[in-house]
Amino acid sequence: MNKIEDLQREVASNEEAAAYLGVKVSTLYNWSSTGNGPIKPVKIGGKLRWRIADLKALVAGSAE
Repeated sequence: MNKIEDLQREVASNEEAAAYLGVKVSTLYNWSSTGNGPIKPVKIGGKLRWRIADLKALVAGSAE
């Protein structure tokens, strides 16, 4: 699996985001369904994707 820093796109898959954050994919689904997570996903083609900038901000401690 690619590291977030190596991705040449603006969004990450659930698996990539979960690995980067050190959480389970089910945690990301929970954040999405409840709207209570520290970051929000975007839907692309009916699939959840996570903005890499949001993931990096969350890890750096500056997510909204």
